[in-house]
Amino acid sequence: MAKSNSSNLANKLEVRATAKSTGMTVYDLIEKQKPAIERALPNVGITAERISRVLMTQIRVNEKLANCTPASLLGAVMLTAQLGLEPGPLGQAYLVPFGNECQFIVGYKGLITLAYRSGGIVISAYEICQNDLFKHDYGTGQVQHTFPLQKDRGPTVGVWAKAVLATGQSSILVMTKAEVEEHRKRSRAKDSGPWITDYDAMAKKTVIRALCSQLPLSSEAQKAMAADETAVIFNKDEGVIDAAEAPIFIDVTDEAQVEVETE
Repeated sequence: MAKSNSSNLANKLEVRATAKSTGMTVYDLIEKQKPAIERALPNVGITAERISRVLMTQIRVNEKLANCTPASLLGAVMLTAQLGLEPGPLGQAYLVPFGNECQFIVGYKGLITLAYRSGGIVISAYEICQNDLFKHDYGTGQVQHTFPLQKDRGPTVGVWAKAVLATGQSSILVMTKAEVEEHRKRSRAKDSGPWITDYDAMAKKTVIRALCSQLPLSSEAQKAMAADETAVIFNKDEGVIDAAEAPIFIDVTDEAQVEVETE
């Protein structure tokens, strides 16, 4: 294989894609599996061509993705396609390299999207900052959260989320920053990816994920939670996704503390 200039990523990827000695690359796999990707996509306005372009953009932004195994990279892409999420700046999902594997991470916006598709469940999440006025009562389900616009809110000290079901019932969950940190420390990607670039977004995702474990979610949303922060592989012969490792779950606050509020 001819060596390309390290600064010219496009040439480097072209060499990788056309080299016969390396076998089927992720680009070959994507081209071959475009019909399967198209079939996997739900009717949410995303196409296989769009997924392919997004992947190329992500590789240009993060060159380490080009060094991931094609099976794990395509596995993450196929999973995002099946879930109808788009990886990247939208914050719905992230593709994070971990060694030579591509790790799938669902974003908090992705969980909110999947919850809404699960029957109109509306979820919102907020940072709690040091100078905010925050009070909550799990017994009544009431939350008071205010802050002055003219004053600096200070650093984040916690997060909270609220879910409202189509029936009008609602539930809340509050987590301290220490509890969020306990989850981050158990993550393989604790020192890279969105935990570094988008900490507050990942903190909100953590409390939403914990709250979602107690909601009537669709199979797609449950699949996203099960595969979250793991590597998945794509079987090019059978066209299926398998978990490459056991998924990581969050320790949820005692159910007795999370009360459902009926309007």
